[in-house]
Amino acid sequence: MRETPKHLEELYQNLLTSTHRSEMRGHLDTLRRLAFHCDHVTEFGVKTGQSTLAFLCAQPDYLVSVDLMLYPQIVDLMAYTGRTSFCFKREDSRRVEIHETDLLFIDSTHLGEHLKQELDRHASMVRKYIVLHDTVSAGLKGFWYRDERYVHIHGKGLSVGDKGRKRRGQGLLSTIDAFLGSDNGWHMVKHYEHSKGLMVLGRENVGAID
Repeated sequence: MRETPKHLEELYQNLLTSTHRSEMRGHLDTLRRLAFHCDHVTEFGVKTGQSTLAFLCAQPDYLVSVDLMLYPQIVDLMAYTGRTSFCFKREDSRRVEIHETDLLFIDSTHLGEHLKQELDRHASMVRKYIVLHDTVSAGLKGFWYRDERYVHIHGKGLSVGDKGRKRRGQGLLSTIDAFLGSDNGWHMVKHYEHSKGLMVLGRENVGAID
Protein backbone atom coordinates (compact mmCIF):
# COMPACT_ATOMS: atom_id res chain seq x y z
CA MET A 1 0.00 0.00 0.00
CA ARG A 2 1.50 3.31 -1.09
CA GLU A 3 0.59 5.98 1.41
CA THR A 4 2.57 9.22 1.52
CA PRO A 5 3.98 9.93 5.01
CA LYS A 6 2.29 12.92 6.57
CA HIS A 7 5.44 15.01 6.87
CA LEU A 8 6.35 14.45 3.20
CA GLU A 9 2.86 15.45 2.12
CA GLU A 10 3.06 18.62 4.20
CA LEU A 11 6.42 19.51 2.66
CA TYR A 12 5.03 18.86 -0.80
CA GLN A 13 1.92 20.99 -0.32
CA ASN A 14 4.04 23.79 1.15
CA LEU A 15 6.27 23.65 -1.92
CA LEU A 16 3.30 23.81 -4.29
CA THR A 17 1.90 26.89 -2.56
CA SER A 18 5.21 28.65 -1.95
CA THR A 19 5.73 32.11 -3.42
CA HIS A 20 9.43 31.46 -4.00
CA ARG A 21 10.53 31.22 -7.62
CA SER A 22 10.67 27.65 -8.88
CA GLU A 23 11.30 26.29 -12.37
CA MET A 24 10.17 22.83 -11.29
CA ARG A 25 6.92 23.50 -9.43
CA GLY A 26 4.76 23.36 -12.55
CA HIS A 27 5.87 19.78 -13.25
CA LEU A 28 5.88 18.25 -9.77
CA ASP A 29 2.42 16.68 -10.03
CA THR A 30 3.40 15.07 -13.34
CA LEU A 31 6.57 13.61 -11.85
CA ARG A 32 4.68 12.33 -8.82
CA ARG A 33 1.97 10.77 -10.97
CA LEU A 34 4.48 9.00 -13.21
CA ALA A 35 6.49 7.72 -10.25
CA PHE A 36 3.37 6.33 -8.59
CA HIS A 37 3.28 3.68 -11.32
CA CYS A 38 6.98 2.82 -10.92
CA ASP A 39 8.80 0.58 -8.48
CA HIS A 40 12.26 2.03 -9.14
CA VAL A 41 13.06 5.68 -9.93
CA THR A 42 16.42 7.26 -10.78
CA GLU A 43 17.13 10.98 -11.14
CA PHE A 44 20.14 12.86 -12.51
CA GLY A 45 20.46 16.43 -11.25
CA VAL A 46 18.97 16.83 -7.79
CA LYS A 47 19.78 20.38 -6.66
CA THR A 48 17.55 21.33 -3.68
CA GLY A 49 15.39 18.24 -4.04
CA GLN A 50 12.08 19.47 -5.45
CA SER A 51 11.86 16.56 -7.87
CA THR A 52 13.18 14.27 -5.14
CA LEU A 53 10.30 15.30 -2.88
CA ALA A 54 7.76 14.60 -5.63
CA PHE A 55 9.23 11.14 -6.20
CA LEU A 56 9.30 10.35 -2.47
CA CYS A 57 5.65 11.32 -2.21
CA ALA A 58 4.89 8.63 -4.80
CA GLN A 59 6.60 6.09 -2.50
CA PRO A 60 8.30 3.80 -5.04
CA ASP A 61 10.28 0.89 -3.63
CA TYR A 62 13.58 2.53 -4.61
CA LEU A 63 14.73 6.06 -5.41
CA VAL A 64 18.31 6.75 -6.50
CA SER A 65 19.40 10.40 -6.82
CA VAL A 66 22.64 11.33 -8.57
CA ASP A 67 24.38 14.70 -8.45
CA LEU A 68 27.86 16.14 -8.05
CA MET A 69 26.51 18.30 -5.23
CA LEU A 70 24.68 17.40 -2.03
CA TYR A 71 22.42 20.17 -0.80
CA PRO A 72 21.28 20.40 2.84
CA GLN A 73 17.65 19.93 1.72
CA ILE A 74 18.50 16.42 0.51
CA VAL A 75 20.10 15.56 3.83
CA ASP A 76 16.88 16.70 5.53
CA LEU A 77 14.74 14.54 3.25
CA MET A 78 16.74 11.44 4.14
CA ALA A 79 14.93 11.37 7.49
CA TYR A 80 11.46 11.18 5.89
CA THR A 81 11.60 8.57 3.12
CA GLY A 82 8.74 6.37 4.34
CA ARG A 83 8.65 2.95 2.66
CA THR A 84 11.06 4.07 -0.07
CA SER A 85 14.68 2.94 0.02
CA PHE A 86 16.48 6.20 -0.85
CA CYS A 87 20.09 6.42 -2.01
CA PHE A 88 22.07 9.53 -2.95
CA LYS A 89 25.16 9.12 -5.15
CA ARG A 90 27.62 11.97 -5.49
CA GLU A 91 28.84 11.00 -8.94
CA ASP A 92 28.95 12.13 -12.56
CA SER A 93 25.73 11.08 -14.30
CA ARG A 94 27.69 10.16 -17.43
CA ARG A 95 29.78 7.62 -15.54
CA VAL A 96 27.66 6.37 -12.64
CA GLU A 97 26.51 2.76 -12.64
CA ILE A 98 22.73 2.42 -12.26
CA HIS A 99 20.41 -0.53 -11.78
CA GLU A 100 17.44 -1.22 -14.02
CA THR A 101 14.89 1.48 -13.34
CA ASP A 102 11.33 2.19 -14.37
CA LEU A 103 11.78 5.96 -14.64
CA LEU A 104 14.90 8.02 -15.34
CA PHE A 105 14.55 11.76 -14.76
CA ILE A 106 17.31 13.91 -16.28
CA ASP A 107 17.82 17.49 -15.11
CA SER A 108 21.61 17.77 -15.14
CA THR A 109 23.73 20.12 -17.28
CA HIS A 110 21.22 20.95 -20.04
CA LEU A 111 23.81 20.43 -22.76
CA GLY A 112 23.09 18.26 -25.80
CA GLU A 113 26.45 16.51 -25.77
CA HIS A 114 26.12 15.72 -22.06
CA LEU A 115 22.60 14.34 -22.56
CA LYS A 116 23.83 12.15 -25.42
CA GLN A 117 26.37 10.52 -23.13
CA GLU A 118 23.72 9.96 -20.46
CA LEU A 119 21.33 8.37 -22.95
CA ASP A 120 24.02 6.26 -24.62
CA ARG A 121 25.07 4.87 -21.26
CA HIS A 122 21.76 4.51 -19.42
CA ALA A 123 18.74 4.32 -21.77
CA SER A 124 18.96 0.54 -22.04
CA MET A 125 18.50 0.30 -18.25
CA VAL A 126 15.15 2.13 -18.29
CA ARG A 127 11.94 0.08 -18.47
CA LYS A 128 9.20 2.73 -18.84
CA TYR A 129 9.98 6.45 -18.91
CA ILE A 130 12.81 8.87 -19.58
CA VAL A 131 11.75 12.35 -18.44
CA LEU A 132 13.72 15.46 -19.43
CA HIS A 133 13.46 18.93 -17.89
CA ASP A 134 14.31 22.30 -19.53
CA THR A 135 13.42 21.08 -23.01
CA VAL A 136 12.15 24.58 -23.88
CA SER A 137 14.62 26.84 -22.06
CA ALA A 138 17.58 24.69 -23.18
CA GLY A 139 16.01 23.21 -26.29
CA LEU A 140 18.10 25.02 -28.88
CA LYS A 141 20.93 26.43 -26.78
CA GLY A 142 22.32 24.50 -23.86
CA PHE A 143 23.55 25.78 -20.52
CA TRP A 144 25.32 24.48 -17.46
CA TYR A 145 25.51 25.56 -13.85
CA ARG A 146 28.74 26.40 -12.05
CA ASP A 147 29.04 26.07 -8.31
CA GLU A 148 32.09 27.09 -6.31
CA ARG A 149 30.89 27.08 -2.69
CA TYR A 150 31.48 24.16 -0.38
CA VAL A 151 30.35 22.91 2.99
CA HIS A 152 31.48 19.88 4.96
CA ILE A 153 28.87 17.30 5.79
CA HIS A 154 29.90 14.08 7.53
CA GLY A 155 33.54 14.92 6.87
CA LYS A 156 33.22 15.29 3.10
CA GLY A 157 33.54 18.46 1.04
CA LEU A 158 30.20 18.83 -0.68
CA SER A 159 29.17 21.86 -2.67
CA VAL A 160 25.91 23.73 -2.18
CA GLY A 161 24.22 26.70 -3.79
CA ASP A 162 24.33 28.05 -7.32
CA LYS A 163 26.88 30.61 -8.45
CA GLY A 164 25.98 31.90 -11.86
CA ARG A 165 24.84 30.26 -15.05
CA LYS A 166 27.02 29.87 -18.14
CA ARG A 167 25.45 29.14 -21.50
CA ARG A 168 27.35 27.23 -24.11
CA GLY A 169 26.97 24.52 -26.70
CA GLN A 170 24.14 22.70 -28.37
CA GLY A 171 20.77 22.38 -26.70
CA LEU A 172 18.75 19.28 -25.86
CA LEU A 173 16.32 18.96 -28.76
CA SER A 174 18.74 17.85 -31.47
CA THR A 175 20.05 15.12 -29.18
CA ILE A 176 16.51 14.02 -28.33
CA ASP A 177 15.50 14.00 -32.01
CA ALA A 178 18.51 11.85 -32.89
CA PHE A 179 17.74 9.48 -30.03
CA LEU A 180 14.09 9.07 -31.04
CA GLY A 181 15.07 8.64 -34.69
CA SER A 182 17.43 5.75 -34.02
CA ASP A 183 14.75 3.01 -34.05
CA ASN A 184 15.51 2.03 -30.46
CA GLY A 185 11.99 1.42 -29.19
CA TRP A 186 11.45 4.86 -27.63
CA HIS A 187 8.83 7.45 -28.56
CA MET A 188 7.69 10.83 -27.28
CA VAL A 189 4.70 10.45 -24.98
CA LYS A 190 4.11 14.11 -24.15
CA HIS A 191 5.88 17.48 -24.22
CA TYR A 192 4.83 20.10 -21.69
CA GLU A 193 6.03 23.54 -22.77
CA HIS A 194 5.34 25.48 -19.56
CA SER A 195 7.83 25.90 -16.69
CA LYS A 196 10.92 25.64 -18.92
CA GLY A 197 9.62 22.49 -20.60
CA LEU A 198 9.27 18.83 -19.64
CA MET A 199 9.37 15.96 -22.14
CA VAL A 200 8.25 12.44 -21.36
CA LEU A 201 9.67 9.62 -23.50
CA GLY A 202 8.27 6.12 -23.24
CA ARG A 203 9.01 2.58 -24.30
CA GLU A 204 6.89 1.17 -27.11
CA ASN A 205 4.51 -0.48 -24.62
CA VAL A 206 3.88 2.81 -22.76
CA GLY A 207 0.80 4.72 -23.85
CA ALA A 208 -0.46 8.28 -23.42
CA ILE A 209 -0.58 10.03 -20.07
CA ASP A 210 -2.95 12.70 -18.78
